[in-house]
Amino acid sequence: MNHRITFLWVCWVINGLVCPAQDSLWQHIEEGFDYWGKGDSLCAEESFWLALNEVSDSTKREWMYDISFKAYRYSGNLEIREQQEALTPTFFIRQCHRFADSVLKIEKGDILEAQAYRRKALAFNRSHFTDSALTYFRLAIPIYARFKDYKRLAFCQRPLGKLLRDRGEYSDGIDSLKAGIQNFRKLVTSDAKNQKYWKDISYSYIDIGIAYKAWNMPEAAIHHFDSAKKIARNEYHIPKVICYSNSFTSEVYLLSEDPSQAKLFALRAIEGLTEYGDDAYDAGNLARSHGFLAQSLQMQGSYDSALAHFDTALQQFHRLHPTGPNRDIAKQYLAKGRCLAEMQAFEAAVANFQKGLYRIMPVHFDTLDSYQLPPDSVINEPENLLFRLLAAKGKALHQWAVASAQDSLLDHSVAAYLLMIRAEQVFRQRQSLAGQGSRLIEAERSHERHEEALAAADLRTQQKGPHAYADFWELLETSKAVVLAEHLLRMQVKGKLADQQKPISLADMQQRLLPNQSLISYFWGDSICYGIKVNHKGLPEIQRMPISPALITAISTYKQTIHQLSDGAADACQKSAAVLYQELVAPFSGLQEKLLIIPDGQLYNLPFEAFLLSDSTRLHYLIDDHVIAYLPSATIGSYLERKPQHDLIKQPWLGVAPVSFEDIRFGKLKESTLVLDAISQFFDKNERLDDDIATKRNFIQLIKDAPLMAFLHLSTHAEASQDSAYIVFRGLGDTSLLKLEELYKLRIEAMLAVLSACETGNGKIQEGEGVMSLARAFFHTGCRSVIASQWKVKHAPNAFIMKHLYQYLGEGYPIDEALRLAKMDFRDRKQHGRWQDHPGHWAAMIAIGNMQVIAPQRAIGSYLGGIGLLLFLLGLGWYVWKKK
Repeated sequence: MNHRITFLWVCWVINGLVCPAQDSLWQHIEEGFDYWGKGDSLCAEESFWLALNEVSDSTKREWMYDISFKAYRYSGNLEIREQQEALTPTFFIRQCHRFADSVLKIEKGDILEAQAYRRKALAFNRSHFTDSALTYFRLAIPIYARFKDYKRLAFCQRPLGKLLRDRGEYSDGIDSLKAGIQNFRKLVTSDAKNQKYWKDISYSYIDIGIAYKAWNMPEAAIHHFDSAKKIARNEYHIPKVICYSNSFTSEVYLLSEDPSQAKLFALRAIEGLTEYGDDAYDAGNLARSHGFLAQSLQMQGSYDSALAHFDTALQQFHRLHPTGPNRDIAKQYLAKGRCLAEMQAFEAAVANFQKGLYRIMPVHFDTLDSYQLPPDSVINEPENLLFRLLAAKGKALHQWAVASAQDSLLDHSVAAYLLMIRAEQVFRQRQSLAGQGSRLIEAERSHERHEEALAAADLRTQQKGPHAYADFWELLETSKAVVLAEHLLRMQVKGKLADQQKPISLADMQQRLLPNQSLISYFWGDSICYGIKVNHKGLPEIQRMPISPALITAISTYKQTIHQLSDGAADACQKSAAVLYQELVAPFSGLQEKLLIIPDGQLYNLPFEAFLLSDSTRLHYLIDDHVIAYLPSATIGSYLERKPQHDLIKQPWLGVAPVSFEDIRFGKLKESTLVLDAISQFFDKNERLDDDIATKRNFIQLIKDAPLMAFLHLSTHAEASQDSAYIVFRGLGDTSLLKLEELYKLRIEAMLAVLSACETGNGKIQEGEGVMSLARAFFHTGCRSVIASQWKVKHAPNAFIMKHLYQYLGEGYPIDEALRLAKMDFRDRKQHGRWQDHPGHWAAMIAIGNMQVIAPQRAIGSYLGGIGLLLFLLGLGWYVWKKK
């Protein structure tokens, strides 16, 4: 902006608004523009601020504020300050907030207040305070909507949508961008003068396409890029929009692994931007398009041509950004490094990955092998360039070590992977549990990175010996630590979450194990299943189990036939159970009596206790030799162990047992109340919701009034599928269903939750996340231990096992031992039926979480009464003896 032209415009505005003009006001304005013209933006801002203070009327101050703020935004030192922002507190942040706050205090009236909110949101957005920017955009939008100010409403909705998209909240971001398009369309259809807003509509379509691209929905992304191009051609001639859309479309085809289409659209983008590009933004898109073309050539095997275009892209980006952090340059180094790695030029690949890391945050990646975890602002990005660079560097170092037989490179490889997973932890703990597309997508992507990391760590243990096991354990355990992060977020644990979430070390885990206890933790990859066995003492044992078609078939058959009572299904179940034992358990030596199993991937929902050791006269299952319990991760196991127990004497037992149901899909549960009757004999103080009063509303009200309890027993129906999971209470329609997403919002701090219903431990398996089951939700509500079912249980056998479970708990057995003894009692009953010993009857219920003793205790009054009676009898006996 030419400062003399701007100065004339200012004079005209002020002359119309301020009559008579004040000499000091004109003097401050003239001084401000003189300083601005000389490049001294700090003095210019102060002069404009003094001029602002000379104006008293709120409307006139609004105009003067615009002048002051625009002057600051267009000052020559702005770019320098933004670059310095990463290292030092900047004047820019304070001044933007100062201007916006002043207007917010001065302006009166709803519409002016909305304008102040919008300006404050823009200031926070430029200062990279995303949460504050979102807050003020959301305050402005309903006011503009009420006044039908479509222009400003759209100009709030579009940046809000982009902010939400960049945070990974794709659905909400897309909704906001679409709402902005609707309001822009109202402008262009209502007034021919507003045809210029077609440009904003087309760019909004591009923004939506970018969101769908990041959300891994390529077809929707391409559709919106095409919509942007259609508007650019037909409604308002904007050749640049066509170029940008072609560039992003090329990237989508790259992600979809279609190199021919990616190459076609990249060439179109390059041709268009070469002709129409005239600013730095166009130059950046041209460089980016060269990168996409290079990647498409790489996928087609034209490595020399690909490297040439990578170099062209990097040269153009370096001219635009000669120094400092830049994500576009980092992306190009990542892509070029991968190309070099495919060419087996590992040393050059590693060097490019390191340059990419340096362009993310120089001070944290100083040298090839010395780096530290960067700030959260670098980590908390939906596209997670940092994770990809570290994983690519670790993989290249691993490949380099194998190719060159340099063992020292493995140390650097594992170090890169360990830094990656620690950064992933920071990212995951800042993403909410439900509805965040970026979080689930990143979990799936990270699973592949973790498998590569474990391969490097496994090779290192083979070459370096026992002292290298600790890194393998940390990589394996951190792949499951997201479970703990979610648990702590839901329970709003005070203190530093990163410290709470730090994965338990191998040494600490060994100390926590009992002398007669072994832990086996699995990682299910694409081609190999890793398992590590840990005992109280001695060295861990790592097993590499190839994922063969026979193993996949055995798992599938086992899950399908274990609950089917027929000769053919029983034979298939036994054969698959024998294969699973040989493949997954038999390779480990020195297993103790008590087993803690941490499953992963396809191993979820497998009852290990029903694995078959031999098929002699009486089938010999794993449960015959071992007491088995399960954990989501070793870290969450140690957390649950440290969790303080409630005063069990004072806490009630809550039993819920609806018998009949209004929904005809669910049959009567005649055994439910009988089970509660049998269990309640162990408690003097209890709460019960039987049949008619066993409603969802009553249950929620009870746990709100008393969320702390020793035992929670649910004897009802439940269902789990790939799309939903819920527990059934009395009532009509949805009023009877307690859904999975509702459970996460509750607080139920039971020491033991017994979910005696169908499929409460079953659910959708999310790669990199675990099984999305009702049992998992109860952990997040605050429960310390959960007993859940893995398929549709048979009522009579389950009732028998539940009664005996509480009997053994009352005798002081730990949870896992009490459940095993109850199952063994069922198998040893005298009334032997044909399918008495079939695991479909007794193996459905599994124990998850902390397995310490939680004995049902009677109310303290009965104990005091018993003690008083005993003392009375002793006193009476002493009195009679003295009389003699």
